[in-house]
Amino acid sequence: MVILTKEKLILLNLNQTYNPNEIKNIALVGSAGSGKTTLAEAMMYEGGVIPRRGSVSAKNTSSDYRPVEQEYGSSVFPAVLYTEWKDQKLNFIDTPGADDFVGGVISALNVADTAVMVVNAVKGV
Repeated sequence: MVILTKEKLILLNLNQTYNPNEIKNIALVGSAGSGKTTLAEAMMYEGGVIPRRGSVSAKNTSSDYRPVEQEYGSSVFPAVLYTEWKDQKLNFIDTPGADDFVGGVISALNVADTAVMVVNAVKGV
């Protein structure tokens, strides 16, 4: 199934089924500007879910689509995304990095199997 929105092409494979042991839920956590959304875009692109990578600066990422997120230039709400890799379905949650939205991070960690801490290599923690 292909969904074409204003600026996004979303490819969905609705015929694929997975056993529970083939699904992993991963929370992407880290400070604001650490690259969580960029990592999510790269994983979706490499997994073939999206035809091109979005950019936070261009305001065309798959996870930061709400007007308030585009206005702030960062995630405000957790966004659930997915990719398929080596016969596994990876659901990942792009969480907000700002302290003001820590509730979204806590909610994401409650449902995640694991978390990936993303650290900005230039700015650090």
